[in-house]
Amino acid sequence: MCPVKTEKPNWKKIARRAAQERDPDKLLAIIEELNAALEARANERRARLYAPTGHRIGKRLLFVDDEPNIRLTLPPVLEQHGFQVQVAANLSEALADPQPHIRCCAL
Repeated sequence: MCPVKTEKPNWKKIARRAAQERDPDKLLAIIEELNAALEARANERRARLYAPTGHRIGKRLLFVDDEPNIRLTLPPVLEQHGFQVQVAANLSEALADPQPHIRCCAL
């Protein structure tokens, strides 16, 4: 027995249908369908972004910088791009971590 593949709603096609619809009742139904499709898409993205550490697809990064403002601002940006970021303030903190990371240095 073959698994049934369900197609995700295409929000662009739904939006085009809404733009062409003239009947207000049908338009409201299409807009509800569009909102559901957009919400499902946003939930998928949130699930990938905020997945538990063990389930996240991506690389681990050890971010080392002696400037506190940099340590607070850049790691969240890297996390949004799929990195699991651990922060250290200096080389001794960085080398104390026994788990391997991608190491990136700025001198």
